Amino acid sequence: MSTAESTLRARIRAELPPDAFVRRPLRILLAVPLIGVIVGISAVLVATPLPWYATLLAWAVLGNAYVALMFFGHEVAHGAVVRSERLQNAVLTFSLAIFVVSPHLWRHWHNRLHHGHTNVPGIDPDRYDLLDELGASPRPLRWLTIRLAPGSGHWLSAVYLFVAFTAHAQSVLWHYSRRQPHGRYRFRRALAETALAAAFWIAMAILAGPRGAFDVIAMPMLLANAIVMAYITTNHMLRPLSNSGDSLSTTLGVTTLRSIDALHLHFSHHLEHHLFPSMSHRYYPLVRRGLEAHAGPGYTAPAHWRALLTIYRTPRHYADYDTLIDPRSGERVSLAAVEHRLRAGDQSMGAAA
Repeated sequence: MSTAESTLRARIRAELPPDAFVRRPLRILLAVPLIGVIVGISAVLVATPLPWYATLLAWAVLGNAYVALMFFGHEVAHGAVVRSERLQNAVLTFSLAIFVVSPHLWRHWHNRLHHGHTNVPGIDPDRYDLLDELGASPRPLRWLTIRLAPGSGHWLSAVYLFVAFTAHAQSVLWHYSRRQPHGRYRFRRALAETALAAAFWIAMAILAGPRGAFDVIAMPMLLANAIVMAYITTNHMLRPLSNSGDSLSTTLGVTTLRSIDALHLHFSHHLEHHLFPSMSHRYYPLVRRGLEAHAGPGYTAPAHWRALLTIYRTPRHYADYDTLIDPRSGERVSLAAVEHRLRAGDQSMGAAA
């Protein structure tokens, strides 16, 4: 962490209420109604053929319930609710199930590698490759990665959001997690938990039948992936690579509708989360106010839709730490220009308001 980031954290922390850093174990019970909604709607979809419009509504509710549960599990795993790792893992098991992700893998992947080394080449699993690294990938994987990436202009990029989280989790399990060992990480445990999650969904699909499997597994899984990835793509993919993992330069928050923000537990406040990862999400709007007051002109939180559109209008791989490149066409875009574009959009929105 840089001196500037440490100073900024200290200033913001001094202005936050003491309650912001206090665990509230009873909040663990939030998982109960979320799981109840998922089970209840799934049971209705399996038992009763619904009109198409009611089915669409049920899919939307299911997808968002899974996303809210995932974001809650993410918060719990950072220690913001309870100290007990057993309770944390219990919540993670449910919150990651629809994505077929191991709780043990998640701790290694997200808490250790990603938060500890954000956008650091060769360590952070959640960033796109430098062009030199891409050349070391097996040719079929390289072909698919380049075309699936948002911003590639290839038709495959249209399905990226719907599959990327689950697909990336498998990549981390079989590749990144084994390249970046950790004393507490156990590959066999992560593999066993992943296999159990997959076996659960296979069993549910057999019991539910083809229609039920499509309604309560396939569609919610695709929608949950899409919603989660609509945030994750904007968190770091428009930011430079770094050897220090400094949050101020590598992480981006976005601004979305208040109702959506509340439903998705303020996951849009992502820089805020990286500065204070073990804080309850309810205080992140206060952290954002602190960033606006103390981070100066270097801070921006563009509209979510604008950041997502920018993701699809710019390449994803890196020519160097500060330049994006399309490996097929050779098109280059500096990240300074991308940030200028995002800031210009924010300024125009402010003027319109």
